[in-house]
Amino acid sequence: MTKKPAPSTKPAAITVSTDTEMQLHILAGEKSGAEMPLSPTRYSIGSGRGDDIRIAGDGVSEKHISAVFADNTLTLLSARGAVFAGTTQVTEFPHDINAGEVVTLGAAAFTFGAAGRELPEVPDITAALSSPSEQKSRRGKLAVAAGSMVVLVMAALGAAAFWLSSPAAEESSAEMLARVRTGRVSTLQSALNGDASFRRVRLEITPAESSENSLATLTGVVSDTDALAKLREQAEKAAGETEHIRVRVRTLAQINAEIENSLRLAGASLAHEAAISGTGDLTLRVSGVVPDDLFAARVRRTLEADAPFVDSLTLELTTPDTLTARIDRNLMRADQFSQVHVHFADGALVAEGFLFADAVDDFETLVKNATADLPFDVPLRMEATRIPSLPGQVRGVLLGPNPVARLENADGENLILREGDMIAGRYLVRRIESSGLLLEYEGESVRLSVTAAEGGDDKETGDER
Repeated sequence: MTKKPAPSTKPAAITVSTDTEMQLHILAGEKSGAEMPLSPTRYSIGSGRGDDIRIAGDGVSEKHISAVFADNTLTLLSARGAVFAGTTQVTEFPHDINAGEVVTLGAAAFTFGAAGRELPEVPDITAALSSPSEQKSRRGKLAVAAGSMVVLVMAALGAAAFWLSSPAAEESSAEMLARVRTGRVSTLQSALNGDASFRRVRLEITPAESSENSLATLTGVVSDTDALAKLREQAEKAAGETEHIRVRVRTLAQINAEIENSLRLAGASLAHEAAISGTGDLTLRVSGVVPDDLFAARVRRTLEADAPFVDSLTLELTTPDTLTARIDRNLMRADQFSQVHVHFADGALVAEGFLFADAVDDFETLVKNATADLPFDVPLRMEATRIPSLPGQVRGVLLGPNPVARLENADGENLILREGDMIAGRYLVRRIESSGLLLEYEGESVRLSVTAAEGGDDKETGDER
């Protein structure tokens, strides 16, 4: 058996599953004839009760061998006693054992291969055991030699033996195994780094000491099911034959469904959008109208608890009072909307009251402009009574015992009105006031203010002397 070359820097392959089951067969020792399946993981082999593979026999110690099985190869990482591959003693580690090779430790021996495969004979290692070096290794004795050089050599050998059995050696083996496993996923990691679709996907290598039959785990979020299928395809392209990779990646649609459920349980009906930023962060924006500031704080607490995986949470919430105040400020500036009031109900702005027929379009434009800077759309539901438009505008009033008002029609002609008069056969002039007219339409009161004529003419108001 030749010495195993230094670990290659070329990335090895990865797979999602394995089809060939390998069996370890004990050929000699107290459990001769026993079999057990091998899976891609690390094993301790020896006579101890805590060993993963227990092989008893003369000359077999506890944790006699530390090994890892992967790619149909059993790699010996370290040994606490003599180990033979075939008839050759293994003296340098790591050392690869291929299927069908016989490994001998003390009076015990084993091999591995596919189930049902013909088992090999245990080789005769008597010649190797009779050599001076093997006699010293098996009996634990050191030849006594004269001279300071021999003493130095013995001290060096003793220090090396102590290092091989020390925790530092075990740590070195674990580090080596970690490097091997890291190299095996480098191909897939390169694929992830080279595709913007996988900015939010993370690859986590399973620790070497883990008992899980998994090389690594993919976690995170992708944009849609097409990206998820593409991710699985990349994993398969980088695949080998023995390792398993867990894929725990969700789509944005799944994330949004989870957010929707959390908001529903919190009693909130809000617009929300999860997205993956250019830097790979998962962002969540939630917007809409909530009853009050306390409810807004409740929404934030719910999302922070139910969606801790979100990197950036943005809440764009407003209350009904704040929303309607925006509208009211604009309504107060327009006389034709003085009979309309707006409130928020069932997710929409509701307009009630009276609205002149020719002012409907202007009213809808006013509401649209007042809510244009909100990060969400607010629907408008028109429930205001539409009344016929007046045939003109009030340009002035004259108060006194017999107050009068001047109404200018569309042709620029003036009509003098007194209390009790009818306008266009629809509106009754109930009262003339300094600010305008109080009219009555089908039993309802409608106010009409004095407006200046185009061109900047002043409003006409005064008292009859």
